[in-house]
Amino acid sequence: KITKLSDDKFNGNHPRGYNVGAVIEGQIHGAPIIGERFQVGLKATSVVTHIIDNSTFKTSNSTYKIEYLD
Repeated sequence: KITKLSDDKFNGNHPRGYNVGAVIEGQIHGAPIIGERFQVGLKATSVVTHIIDNSTFKTSNSTYKIEYLD
C-alpha cells in the first residue's frame, strides 16, 4: 500500500479526493522510477521526481510512503 504524506499542489483539495492520509492498496509493479508514474493496482501516481529513501518518494504533486503487506 502507499499512503499520501503530503500534498504539494492541490492545497488539500485533490480533484479525485486523494488528500493527505489517503491510502491506495494493490499490487505494486516494481520500485518507483524517476520520470515514471508509480503503479499500485489499477491506480498510478503522478510522475516520480525524487526517491527519498527505500520507502518514501516524491512525485510532481505529492510525497508517498510505501508499506508492503502480507
